[in-house]
Amino acid sequence: GTYAVYSQEDDPYDASRLLLRADLRRAIDHRDITLYYQPQVALATGEVTGMEALARWRHRERGWIPPADFIPVAERMGLIKPLTQYLVELAGKDAMAIAKTGVDLPVAVNVSMRNLLDPHFPEMMEEVIARTGQPAELLKLEITESAVMAEPGRVLETMKRLRSGGIRF
Repeated sequence: GTYAVYSQEDDPYDASRLLLRADLRRAIDHRDITLYYQPQVALATGEVTGMEALARWRHRERGWIPPADFIPVAERMGLIKPLTQYLVELAGKDAMAIAKTGVDLPVAVNVSMRNLLDPHFPEMMEEVIARTGQPAELLKLEITESAVMAEPGRVLETMKRLRSGGIRF
């Protein structure tokens, strides 16, 4: 006696999920996902201390698709690595463009627990930093406590490797 309860969100063969996955792959390949920047401000002084990169996807037929809808699909369907690589690279290029105006601000990018469990993630970040020319000290990766708690040993090792390369959290 065991049983399972069907859940549409766990069904990898759900037609709408398969379509969204194909559309997401195409959006990554065609650079259709953009970044909006939210300033990070020190409350005591009002000084802008950095900016957070927020992924936004305007689907050509469905309109705006919120990150809460496409990030889990990217995680489940194996697209989080190319999506993260693309978004960190885009954030780095934007940060370098802003730096040309004389403003050096750290850019924070949210990363998935799956990124932190990937043993090749630190090398991927090093390659992206080299391509964009963005100083590693100006890249901040934002993670949730739940990501660290999922597999603390592996996640902390990845964080240590990233930190040794100058990346902040």
